[in-house]
Amino acid sequence: MKTKLTLLVLTLCLCRFAHAQTADSSTYKHSLGIIASPTLNKLFENNSSLPIGLIYKRQHKANTAIRATLSGRFDQSAHDTEQPLKRKEASENRGSYLQLTGGYEWQMPLGNRWQLYYGAEAGPSYGKSTYEFKSDQVDYYNSSKYSSEYSYTNYGVLLRPFAGVTFQLSKKLVIATETAIIGVYSHSENTSKQLVFDDNNRQTTNADVTYITYKPLSNISLQVRF
Repeated sequence: MKTKLTLLVLTLCLCRFAHAQTADSSTYKHSLGIIASPTLNKLFENNSSLPIGLIYKRQHKANTAIRATLSGRFDQSAHDTEQPLKRKEASENRGSYLQLTGGYEWQMPLGNRWQLYYGAEAGPSYGKSTYEFKSDQVDYYNSSKYSSEYSYTNYGVLLRPFAGVTFQLSKKLVIATETAIIGVYSHSENTSKQLVFDDNNRQTTNADVTYITYKPLSNISLQVRF
């Protein structure tokens, strides 16, 4: 963890002490793009739940910009099986996540195509996931039913200092990647329900969590300047 934090600090110091150049911001005032947040160990796998979203930037002054990001994901899977003795089982997973942040960034050109930037953003987040399982067995000698449902709801607030680099693909098209430290405070509610024949069992627990994590590859974006 110390090594990762040191790398981010060095990147921020490079932003501060890099050779200052005046950005040609007269040709554009806005940037709009698609942003994705890959997981490093699944970067080259087919991941349908990859968090994606939109990023918008507005040039405020020379080499500074106001930015807003909306990202989220949704995934769903279901599995049905039929076991011996006429036993049927079904399970389903559903999950969703939404995050909205706003912030400010400082930019430092590193030549004609490269640009280094750093800043911070903050905002709320919401997540919900549900798992359901059902089992039915009906035959001449026995009849049984069982079902369970587990749900997880999360409300959070995050603070995200970041540093990144952009590469200009064309006059209006750029690609960017960021590294970030993310501090999160969240409140979660966990609910479990079980049904055996006609007996219901329901339990609910609440938890407040605060944590800090470092993401060396926080996101990748493709942006259009206009």
